[in-house]
Amino acid sequence: AEEKQKFNPALYTLPVLYLNGDTTGMDKDNAVTLEYKWKEHEGTLTCKWQGNSSLSFPKKNYTLKFDNEFEAVEGWGAQKKYCMKANYNDFTQSRNVVSAKIWGEIVRTRTPVNDVLAACANYGAIDGFPIAIVLNGEFLGVYCFNIPKDGWMMNMGSGTHEAILCA
Repeated sequence: AEEKQKFNPALYTLPVLYLNGDTTGMDKDNAVTLEYKWKEHEGTLTCKWQGNSSLSFPKKNYTLKFDNEFEAVEGWGAQKKYCMKANYNDFTQSRNVVSAKIWGEIVRTRTPVNDVLAACANYGAIDGFPIAIVLNGEFLGVYCFNIPKDGWMMNMGSGTHEAILCA
């Protein structure tokens, strides 16, 4: 049998999200509760698979809802819900976020600047950064820690007349 190599985070500069718990029954519709440790944060979160066409890939995307809000990146604001994108079809792990950052820069340089979009993280586009995930001591790989396509991404509140989110 092939022996899996242990992941040594000291060899890399990526932040590491450590998850522990039983994932039996987890799928797109059923979340499981796991313990987590990430930087100075630790506690519990719910985790489920995320996506549609990507569900057929062996490396899944995840939606995570943390027990406490925190600001993963300055300017995002404190949130509980984030996505971990596997980017299984992109060995560079960059197409999704790099394209969104370019779009954000284009919107930022338009005059006049759209005040609604300027108040959003990355001008209303997704944003993210690379991260390593370790589940129950097993290195799952490099993922992208992303803003979910939720209302807060577009600075939407809970009013009846809000913006339309185009993904």
